[in-house]
Amino acid sequence: MYNPNSLKNLEKGTKFTPGDSRMKHGRTAGVRNMKTVLLDWLNVETDGTDPSGNTIQLPLVDKVALAIITKACEGNVSAVNFVSVHAFGKATEQVDTNKEEEDRIDWSVYTEEELQQLANLMNKGVKDKQEILDKKSG
Repeated sequence: MYNPNSLKNLEKGTKFTPGDSRMKHGRTAGVRNMKTVLLDWLNVETDGTDPSGNTIQLPLVDKVALAIITKACEGNVSAVNFVSVHAFGKATEQVDTNKEEEDRIDWSVYTEEELQQLANLMNKGVKDKQEILDKKSG
């Protein structure tokens, strides 16, 4: 059922030693893995343009993030999904789009300024949107 020679590795005092034939196919000492190489390059300072158009020094990782955000703003669905998931987390609540008409909100009673205030509050992390809406209608 098992090879009795394989139990020798489990005996107390058996250790891997440099030059051990069991380690001959491992990574050579001092060779960096891909994650380390990528992180080193992503932290290199480069010339870049911030969203307001100014040329500044910023890490390459920031340039990558700005490129993804730019693609999202252009309507790239994959980029929109990437940004929304990484910035706000995965959506956990499913919205029922087949609600009866009486359950829907009449947005026409709100001014543009009130709607903007509501949007700003929601972006700041207000969890209970219904409380805000009830204040206006009540």
